[in-house]
Amino acid sequence: HSVTIVRATPGLIRISLWLDAGSRDAPVPQVATLAAWIAAQSGGPEIVATVYPDATELARECTSDALGACAAELGKALSQRNPSETEVQRARIKLRDGRRRALAQDPLRRADVAALGALLGPAADGFFPLGQARDDARADAVSVQAFLRAHYGPQRALFIAAGDAAPERLRD
Repeated sequence: HSVTIVRATPGLIRISLWLDAGSRDAPVPQVATLAAWIAAQSGGPEIVATVYPDATELARECTSDALGACAAELGKALSQRNPSETEVQRARIKLRDGRRRALAQDPLRRADVAALGALLGPAADGFFPLGQARDDARADAVSVQAFLRAHYGPQRALFIAAGDAAPERLRD
């Protein structure tokens, strides 16, 4: 499926793939995040992955004349199924750094996690895509591969293009 949104951004387009899978769909939330980061990296360095509890976005900006190549990069990211152990280890380092940054930006984050945990019990974990360090051992290459195989692919994706482009160029 695809959506086109024309905006006044001369020559610049933001394209994204939205996947119907997020941190609540993973055995532990960080599996969804690791999978998204690895998929994005496999598509190209300009792709940014964002994981939400119920969805994942793989996105990048590109120029109108490079739209086809940019869309191909997103397609390559969507087709990632077998990350190596090295790719997973690199993503796990990024995960630990991300948790540190999140805590530094919001010192009350731990209180939010505890409050939601008290309210929802174990189901609350899925609302925090970076997961908890205590579950990192469960976020291994096998789990990430299984998540990619189960939740990534064209049948679970919505392609969105927003920017200054003729809609017929987006259908190619």
